[in-house]
Parts: sequence; structure tokens; C-alpha cells
Amino acid sequence: MGRHLRKTGLLLTVLLAFVLRTWGEETLIFKSLNWGNKEGVYSISRVDVDQTKILKAPPVNALVGDEVAMYISPDKPWQEVTEVKVGSKTYAKLDTDKNSSYFNAWRFKMPNEDVTVEVTVSDRTATKKFSWKDVAGKYSLTAAKADGTPITSGSDIIIGTEIILTVTVTEANKEVEKFGETTAEGNWNPTPSTPLEANKWKIYMPEVDTKLEVALQDLIPTHTFTFESKEGYQVTVYQKGVERPLSSPAALKPGVRVYVHIKLSNDKWLVEGSGVKLEPSKFIRLLSVEGDVHRYAFTMGENDLTLNVTPVSRPA
Repeated sequence: MGRHLRKTGLLLTVLLAFVLRTWGEETLIFKSLNWGNKEGVYSISRVDVDQTKILKAPPVNALVGDEVAMYISPDKPWQEVTEVKVGSKTYAKLDTDKNSSYFNAWRFKMPNEDVTVEVTVSDRTATKKFSWKDVAGKYSLTAAKADGTPITSGSDIIIGTEIILTVTVTEANKEVEKFGETTAEGNWNPTPSTPLEANKWKIYMPEVDTKLEVALQDLIPTHTFTFESKEGYQVTVYQKGVERPLSSPAALKPGVRVYVHIKLSNDKWLVEGSGVKLEPSKFIRLLSVEGDVHRYAFTMGENDLTLNVTPVSRPA
């Protein structure tokens, strides 16, 4: 009897070892998962494997069959991700369930092969309606595409299209604060915008029908910043958050950050502490020197300012 039990126990042990080994061979298989950004085309901001955020740089080992979720964004607002291929056969699917914890992620099961994720980005074709109304006594608005093509209120515009807004404020002592629209519930839904110059802003067509409104605020007094290029150097000035260079004299509000780029001719140099000054006395910080370009920054104060540049001959 004892011998029979020993044999039975041995058989069970061998059988259990076989099952464990087989289970391991069939399910615990890891394969390489690789991905990357494509500059100017798309970027992958986050990757989750088996509900765990991946913090290390790719490639990583993933268990075959694990769920993978990738958040992929096109670099250009007028484009969209249209296909995500994983290896030779697997295609990711976009999660469009707003109640899902992976809403807007591209999801797939890790295939049984080493893979590199391939992303296809295409120009958008879907349109939404873009409209606005001028408000008598407050403001009027015109819109155009980036190439200058005028846009009329009520037009169908491809999602992500760059739109240039020109706003003329007619209410006294007021200026543009922000863009957006009031929802049916009375809430303000903002439309992100980028200032370009005096009365121009850039937006991108939202993914929903939009009835654009302009919110005004009390006019904040400005002060002038005067600068010029001369023989031996060229001055370019930017305001933080504004894409286009400023023209002189520039009207600036107190507290704004200003960046000054001075490009010197080959035979000139600037002495730190004395070569560049703001008059009347105002501190200007040297940020960097790259080749012939000196970059400075300062914060606009409560008075008019003038930039004085005094280059010297470059040391031999």
C-alpha cells in the first residue's frame, strides 16, 4: 500500500511539473515592444502595459497577450492618426468610449513577436461649423485662413484648420481678454488662442461646431519699448507667448517678459555689463551667447524704455 502511494505521489509530482512547465511555455512569453516619436509628424506621450504606465525608454519586454494602450497625438492640429500597426498582423483600435479609463488611447493585445509600432497620420477631412456675431458697441471680428482666404460666419471648416482672427474693439477702455463660447448651461467654454500682433490672434478649428465669442476686459495701460538695428548688429525682439517678432516702438504691458536677440557682424563683440543697456536704468539679463547671437531678457516695467547697444571691435 505504501509503495503504491509513493508511486502515485511521484506521478502527481511529475504531472504537476509538466503542467507548470507547459503553462509557462504557452503563456509566459515575453516579446520586445518598441515605439518612438516622429518629429514634426506625431508623438507618443504615454504607454501602458497591463494597466501599468511604462516609465523606461523603449524597447521594453511585454508579456504576450497583455493589453497595451498608447496615447498618440499628431504634431499638426489639422492632421489625425488614422492607423496604428503593431508587427505583421496586429492593428490597434482607438478607444472612443468616454467612460473608459483609456479613452482616446490606441489599444491592442501584445502579439507573439517582437514588434515596432508604426503610426500613419493623415490630413483631416471632417468639418465643423464656425460662426460668430459682431456685438455693436463692443467689438467686430473678421476671420481668415493662414493663406489669407477670408472665412465667412457659418462656414464649414476642416477640424484643426489654422484661423487668423482680427478683432476691432469699439467699447471705450476695453481690450480682448479671451475667446470662447457660452454653453447652454451658461458656462464659458474657452477656445485656445495665440496672440500674433496688435489685434490679431491664431486659433485652430475645434472638433465641435463653434459660435465664437470675444470676452473683453478693462484696458491695461502700455508703455513703449524702442529699439533699432544699426551697422554692425541686428536686433530682433519677441514678447513671451507671441509668435511674431515685435516692431519698434512696441506697446507692452507692465510685467510681460521680453526677449532681445542681437546678431553681431563678424568684427563686433558685446562686453557683458556695458554693451547692452536699457534706458532709463533697467536690468537686462544675458541668457546665452551662441556664435554671433547674444540673447537677453527683461520684464517690462511701468515706464517707457529704450535699448542702447554699444558693440566693440572683436578681440584679435
